[in-house]
Amino acid sequence: MGTFLLSILVLLFTLFKLISGQCFGDSGPSGAYGCVKLSTYHTFPQWATCLTNDYIRARSRGRGKHHECVDSPDTYCWYQCMCETYDECDGADVYGDCVCDPTKPDTATWPKPSLPSWCFSPDGKTCSWYGDCLRQLYPCADTDAEHAITYADVFCELYSVHQLSFAMSGQQWIDGVRTCLQLDLVPIFRPWSNVTCEGIEKQAFASHAKCYERPTTHASFCSLNLGDQLKIFWTIKGAFTNAFVEPVKDLWDVLSDCLKHRKYRADPEDYYTALIQIFVRKQMFVNDNTDRYAGQIIDLIAKQQKWEQSGIAWFGYKGMLNRATGNEDSTNTVKPVVLDSVPKVRVDILLAVKHVFDLNHQNSFSVNMTDIVLSLAHSMEWGVMLLEPDVPVEVLSMNVCGDINCNSAFLTVTSPLYNDYTSVSAGDMFRTRPWLEAIVAIFHFYLGKYQF
Repeated sequence: MGTFLLSILVLLFTLFKLISGQCFGDSGPSGAYGCVKLSTYHTFPQWATCLTNDYIRARSRGRGKHHECVDSPDTYCWYQCMCETYDECDGADVYGDCVCDPTKPDTATWPKPSLPSWCFSPDGKTCSWYGDCLRQLYPCADTDAEHAITYADVFCELYSVHQLSFAMSGQQWIDGVRTCLQLDLVPIFRPWSNVTCEGIEKQAFASHAKCYERPTTHASFCSLNLGDQLKIFWTIKGAFTNAFVEPVKDLWDVLSDCLKHRKYRADPEDYYTALIQIFVRKQMFVNDNTDRYAGQIIDLIAKQQKWEQSGIAWFGYKGMLNRATGNEDSTNTVKPVVLDSVPKVRVDILLAVKHVFDLNHQNSFSVNMTDIVLSLAHSMEWGVMLLEPDVPVEVLSMNVCGDINCNSAFLTVTSPLYNDYTSVSAGDMFRTRPWLEAIVAIFHFYLGKYQF
């Protein structure tokens, strides 16, 4: 009786009527579906899938209720649509996408390719599921959905390949998240689920925050040590070539929130990252003033600065818009040199030394981050880059941040383009070379005081 009170039993034999389909407790088969009518639901019959008890238990973790087969020794049992999809296991109306017609049990489904039975009840830890099952069922190459699928696949391999590179808490968190990400996609395998690649993208992205905060284990990302946090982020980012990738931005949002509450170590020997803000003149003819546009700018800079050849990893996005001023918001106290009257876009750039944090590039050679940052500052003397042959990117100023909120800056420089947009005299301006020559020694020392 205690077990009954603590668990939502998936299907009680006396409370439902099987209209179509077969599911045997010892043999399944996994993935078979049927139409059932349960007395605990007020309205229509609903679809159910024959699934393993292990999958049902894993799927329900962290969702508020614990689900399992009514006959616990059974390996397989029916798992009703409302319970799997909406966590509504009794006492609710049956939603439209779960409703089945008992007189036409197959009409609500659409043809799907034949897949191995294990595809329908994965354990959340088998990384080949993405290639052998998901990509076979939904070929979404060259779409944003593929980014989401690749992200989940890479996250799964992070544990399988690099488990011993993390502390125990890091291992538990990664294992919990990869299981959560995979199990959240399994319902799209049901024959009544007619989703598009766009729908897969939305569903995958929606699961990120939930899986980070409530993975199938009790580990918390912010409780991990800083080294594990950074290795997780940069190893995942290393699977993507573009500066901006939306699922990676979700992970960065979680990481940056943790870093805002972390005390940084004042140890120059440990400094292998940098946070940079650049301000570029907003082009009115460029419609895409978004994260992707910011990412294109960063990729252009990376190519010109030869970051890939230098063993540097990079990531970036567009700074938040300040609704009060109409300019790119900086929640920091460092003021960009460019006046507010100049329409601009703030681009945030994160840099890291690959061989330290990207576990898939540990053979990369060592690099001096100070030299990388100073090289970028020197390049601002030219002021103009070409995003495309006919789309100039005019860089106006740059901050090298001293903390995650950029409340202080090690270095602030401006480009000569500033003369074209302001009336500030040359004597009042920060010019690149005089300032760089004056602060290089100080910059070298203090760069190590913060770790992002």
